Amino acid sequence: MDITAAAGLRRTDGREAQQLRPPALEDGLLNRADGSARVNAGHTSVIAAVFGPMQGRSRGPGVGQPDCLSIEVVLSGGSGIGNGQATSNGVAAENAATYKSILLDVLHNSVCLAAYPRCSLTVACRVLHNDGSCLAALVNAAAAALMDAGVDMVCMPVGAAFAWRPPSLEPQLPQLLVDPDAAEEAKLANITVVCSAAPDSSQLLAMHAVGCLDDAALPACVEAAEQVARTFAQISRRKNEVR
Repeated sequence: MDITAAAGLRRTDGREAQQLRPPALEDGLLNRADGSARVNAGHTSVIAAVFGPMQGRSRGPGVGQPDCLSIEVVLSGGSGIGNGQATSNGVAAENAATYKSILLDVLHNSVCLAAYPRCSLTVACRVLHNDGSCLAALVNAAAAALMDAGVDMVCMPVGAAFAWRPPSLEPQLPQLLVDPDAAEEAKLANITVVCSAAPDSSQLLAMHAVGCLDDAALPACVEAAEQVARTFAQISRRKNEVR
């Protein structure tokens, strides 16, 4: 008998508290897009396609700078499992608009808008299957698709998702769970943190929390997200060197 698992120190899928599901990233999938990428994390799977930057009239929301690039985000498709709240796009209806807004804000702060005056860029994201940590996967797929398209970036955003178990609930168990699945998200408060990827430092770009979090949750999640972002920066740099 696995005493660690029986005590609840391991999760239902066998992972330890701070262990990611096996991630997979594949880019250059769609011939008709200027850039594309698919991100898988366990049963969660999302794909992003980039169209542009292209000259012409802006189709997306402006950013208050008419001579800069305008970005539009489209979110669609897929199925969800785990919590019974999934819609046709794999996320609860109230989350779909929030995810789209967060993605747009993150991209406005990550893309070099001034490099593409009077141009438009569309980032189309599709949730193929949602089994938790979906927003983080969407951020990472969009970022990888932008890289595949060769879009100039101010920084590279990295999304990381966490579930939080208050110490008052079960003090003997780990408080922070990395990369929660849908069942864990349904039971615990959860937060997605987006940081810029840099080898030595990172910047907080966005956060989205669901449920009640105590004072210790936010610093712990941000610190863990910064570690994920630094790791991603190293992987990304090695991948570019290989190319």
